[in-house]
This record gives sequence, structure tokens and C-alpha cells, in this order.
Amino acid sequence: MKLKIVILIQLISISVFSQSHTIDLSKTINETQKRTVIHNKTFEISIDNKIPLKEYNISITKKAIPIEELIIPSEAKEIETTGGGMTMCAGFITEVYEIYELDNEEELSSKLKDIRKRIKEIEKVLVERDTTDEGCLKSHLKDAKAIIELTKNKIWEGSLKRGEQLEVVITRTNEDGKTLKWTQIYSTESRGQWQVSYGFSFITQGFNKENIFYAKEMDSVYSITKTNNRKSMNFAPSIFFTWMPTKSINKPWNIGLSGGLGFDFESPTVFLSPTISYNQNLRIHIGLVAHKQNVLLGQYEEGQIITENLNKDQLHEELYKLNPFISISFRFNQNPFNQSDK
Repeated sequence: MKLKIVILIQLISISVFSQSHTIDLSKTINETQKRTVIHNKTFEISIDNKIPLKEYNISITKKAIPIEELIIPSEAKEIETTGGGMTMCAGFITEVYEIYELDNEEELSSKLKDIRKRIKEIEKVLVERDTTDEGCLKSHLKDAKAIIELTKNKIWEGSLKRGEQLEVVITRTNEDGKTLKWTQIYSTESRGQWQVSYGFSFITQGFNKENIFYAKEMDSVYSITKTNNRKSMNFAPSIFFTWMPTKSINKPWNIGLSGGLGFDFESPTVFLSPTISYNQNLRIHIGLVAHKQNVLLGQYEEGQIITENLNKDQLHEELYKLNPFISISFRFNQNPFNQSDK
């Protein structure tokens, strides 16, 4: 009883955890077919309607790693005859042998259908007696089935990770010198996608406060004096790029990493932050931003006395500084900050 249960579990495991795909060489010649497979699930690839003794080149490529071509063995199996049955069953055996003479996979597929139909007819007769009226024996059927098995074989077995692709290319040169080609691409679902959202970012001065200086007149000279900066944050329209893994797309809440750019490309602003997404369309970003701030030129210092009235541009230079920021972004179907002339 335990043995039966184990066998049953194994059979269920094979049916549930494996996939089988067949490339029919009698179809889709010189075409590229695509199929989607489940990631991390083992599957096998077989070819059918392969003409025996014909040389097929098989190339299987997983990602960018090339796999050596496999050449299908071209060894012929001789049919073993039994007594006078070979002579009396010559029509059927001849039909089977004609497979070796074919040069067209579509013709092979049609002929195999006829042969399989004939095998079923012969098997019905052999259930009642040891031979048919034409002299066909069980040994003839066994050899015919062996030749049919030469028309198909398994060429690959394995699994693909999420975001991987397997390309199978089979080629053969026919008797006219024309190259026949079959291409099958197996792909899993993508690892994820980059999503774009447009945000309203507020840049604080938590790490580096911007200090603006001016030349304060004192009699006939000027003193470099710091202004009273009451600004706590700057506003910057921005665009964010967030990676959304496929496994998380259907979740209402997700945590990820985003990079962003400000829309003022004359003074580029770069954002980097952890991101909280709600149903993909609403996002909150809290992180660091690199942006330009006015800094007193190195040759000056606060309180220094100068003899000329220098303006803001003459006293400062712009340098990139890091500061915290917070932003709310939305996944619009177009750029809301792009205003075209009407």
C-alpha cells in the first residue's frame, strides 16, 4: 500500500512540476515561434517529424551563454525479419523504409500518420492470431515502431529563471542545397519593469544650509555680510524612475528604490531615495538630493572688508551639496510639467 502511495505521489509530481514542449518540424519552417514558460519550473523540449539519417544542427542558447551545437546521430537501424513474413508483409515494410528516402518534413508527418494507422490495424488482427493475411508479425511492428522513434528525440531539459530566455535554432540543408530553419524562443515573465512618475519635491537644508552674502556699505568701504536666510526648503518639479518587480505588481503596498531628476536641466538636480508605492500610481520618496547651492567664493570670508560694491554673482559660486528631500509623485500617462504652446 505504501509503495502505491509513493508511486502515485511521484506521478503527480511529474505531471505538476514538469512541462513538455514539442517542436514539430513539419510546421513553421523558416518561422520564429515564441512560447512562455513558468520560471524555475523544469521543462523539456523535444522535436518531432525528424527525417532519419538527415543531419540536423541544433543550437540552444540560454541568455548570452552559447551552447555547443548538437548533431542528431545518423545511424540507421536494420529491420530484423522473421521467416517468410518479410516477403508477405513487403508492402507495409516498404512503406516504413520510404521514410529514409524523404527530404520533406511535411511529407514525413503525413506518411507517419498513415503508418501509425496501419500499425493499429495490424495490432487488432494480431490480438486474435500470430500473423495477418499479409504475413505481418509482431516483430515487424516492433521494428517499425523503432524506426518511428528515430523521427523524434529530446534535445533539452532544464529550467529558466524569471527574466531568462532560451532560444532553440534547428537547421538542415535539403537536397537542393536550401537551408531550412526552425526557431523556437522560450521566455519567462520579466523580472519587473521601470515605472516613471512625476513628483513635487521639497528640498530641505538639513545638511547644508545655503548662506547668501552681500556687500554692506560702511562709510567708504564694504563689509561682506550674511543675509538672514529664512528659507527652509526649495520646491523642484521632478521625474522619478522606480523599479517594480513582477512579483510585487499585484500588491497594494511596495517598498523600492527610486532615482530622479529635476526638470531644470540648466541646474541639474539628482534624487536617490527609498520609495513607498501605493497601488503603483502614488509614491512617497524620502532620501538625498544633490543640488546646486550658492557658496561664498574662497577668497572671501564673512566680515571681510572690501573696497568695491560687489554683487551676488561676484561674491558667490554654485557648488553641489547633499541635502534631505521629501517628494510625492504620481504615475501620469504623460508629463504634467510639459506645457506646449497652443
